[in-house]
Amino acid sequence: MSAPQMMCDGQQLTTPADLLGDFDRVLLLSHSDAGVARFLASHYLRYELVTSAVRVSAVVGAAAGAPCSAPLEPQEGFRVARCVWGEAAPAGAVMIPWLVSALVVRANLPGLNTQSLHMDVDTLAALITRDITRWDDSRLVALNPALVGVEEAVTVLVAADMVGVVQQLLLPPDTTAPPLLTTALADTDVDGTAMLARFEDLPHSLIFTSDLSAVHGAADAGFAVHVDSVAPSPASIQSCMLEEEFGIDVGREGCYPLTAPLHAILRDKHTQEQDAIAIAEVLLWSWMIHGGHSLPPSSSALLSAYDSVSTAVRSEIDARLGSIAFHNGSSVLASLAGPGPESQRSVIIAVIISCGGVLLLLVLLLVYMYQRHLRVLRQVH
Repeated sequence: MSAPQMMCDGQQLTTPADLLGDFDRVLLLSHSDAGVARFLASHYLRYELVTSAVRVSAVVGAAAGAPCSAPLEPQEGFRVARCVWGEAAPAGAVMIPWLVSALVVRANLPGLNTQSLHMDVDTLAALITRDITRWDDSRLVALNPALVGVEEAVTVLVAADMVGVVQQLLLPPDTTAPPLLTTALADTDVDGTAMLARFEDLPHSLIFTSDLSAVHGAADAGFAVHVDSVAPSPASIQSCMLEEEFGIDVGREGCYPLTAPLHAILRDKHTQEQDAIAIAEVLLWSWMIHGGHSLPPSSSALLSAYDSVSTAVRSEIDARLGSIAFHNGSSVLASLAGPGPESQRSVIIAVIISCGGVLLLLVLLLVYMYQRHLRVLRQVH
């Protein structure tokens, strides 16, 4: 059977990244103060299941302004949001982790022949806090000898949707409240996609943006910055998806350099009138999570590692999807899964008994007809 395909206004969406691209451009980055996309019932994300194809006819009607934990409004179908670490689901709702994106750090250093720069978490934190202001700072040169003689000042820019992630770089171990960014840094944050698009015009800059901005058509110019010992891995993605780690510490496996995952926020129980919508939502998000469509593995180390995430994450997602219920309290996911093995065995036994009963009746009928035939013969003779 061919893999499911998603369509939006007649255009095929081959991966969740295609759909997420619209989220980033239209919903998330343009409303980066909240990072929230809310889908309203008047422009509900509608789809029809046609054999193995999922067709999306509308991804419109988003409104922003509410945090992840704000209750779902009566007119809201569901909400997609990039949530703050540790933020709980709204009352009467369940949060389904969907995708994570990496913090991408790029440096524009004209004339430098090296293909990459190396830094550690402490060096990045020093750049963010303006403790390091020049490219030829001894701490940078110690990691990158090619920076000797690069006397220009470092211009640090942070994409608006990455401010919270960059703040995590400043967290001491076991700290749960990140400090605010310096005023100078906060004033420079801009849209991540726009930042990458004009990256060549920002000489001697160091920019922090998201992996997703890089995936969705932005210019891939400049030098990638390699942060030693904290590259994305299946283990770090798993802890990030399940929110097992908060702070950043070089000595342990944490979420850095990953952002908080995008969540789908769905009602955990529906009214009788919403039962059909509940089926649509669970089908959609089950497809989005398990449909076999991964982000392009060639885009970054994160995206290739995402495909190798432990099944513990998928099991947790299924558990959360399984908690979504109809108005009568029964699980929507269980109803879509069909009868379990016990039910299937019961059906098979019932079919066997029925067939046996029919065969027995046929045998009895044949015996009766044979005996009747014998009586007729005796009467004739």
